[in-house]
Amino acid sequence: MGRLDGKIAAVTGAASGIGLEISRRFLSEGASVLLADINEANLEKAFQESSQQYAGRVHKIKADVTKSKEVDNFVQETVNHFGRIDIIVNCAGILKQCLLQDLDDATWDESIKIMLYGVFYGVRAGARQMIAQGKGGCIINISSVGGIVPLSDSPHYCVAKSGVNMLTKVAAVTLGKHKIRVNAIAPGETWTPMTEAFLSIPGVEDLFIKETPLERLGKPSDVASVALFLASDESDWITGHVLCVDGGQGLRGVDAEKIFQ
Repeated sequence: MGRLDGKIAAVTGAASGIGLEISRRFLSEGASVLLADINEANLEKAFQESSQQYAGRVHKIKADVTKSKEVDNFVQETVNHFGRIDIIVNCAGILKQCLLQDLDDATWDESIKIMLYGVFYGVRAGARQMIAQGKGGCIINISSVGGIVPLSDSPHYCVAKSGVNMLTKVAAVTLGKHKIRVNAIAPGETWTPMTEAFLSIPGVEDLFIKETPLERLGKPSDVASVALFLASDESDWITGHVLCVDGGQGLRGVDAEKIFQ
């Protein structure tokens, strides 16, 4: 038996990186999963690969998480296709390093809209549906160690992710009476298609490995393992928690500002 047998999950940012790995892990543990992403090409590729092994248990929809109606539609499509929703993972993100004094309005707005507004829309839409169903549920938000320790090369990213952390806690308090658990995962620096360009800058990978107590970078599978735990009944009495999956990076932070000097 799988740890998520019979569960219905929906994942944003599911076409690559951490979101894709979480979707794969959920499917392997018996869940049915709706994949949502704005990148249609990658989304179709992910859907086709998953369908080969999990036909009938995977569905897809294009969704821009900065548009609340599209997020609402993403949740409704899950219900229309699978009959209900038990788990929602808000994972869509973006990464653009920039010092505070060089940060322009467009980059700030884009980051906040995708990583904070997008998570809020997902939490709200998931909560409304789960309350209507009356059987509880699980919401998992993908945050970051950057939401806990300040990184001078990513002020916009840090502010968005710290907002996700507080949103997670407020939602947990508000939705607990409906038996809806809300938790966040805060990964450290993790190799994904989104971080590849940054981590490939000379000196960056070595810096993060050196400053990480467990002396390695993260893998999407590290985060997926924790997402599986939080989505399963094994974490039935855990809510409002921001769980660092970072090899210890958040204990002191890793400041890459000197890389840009």
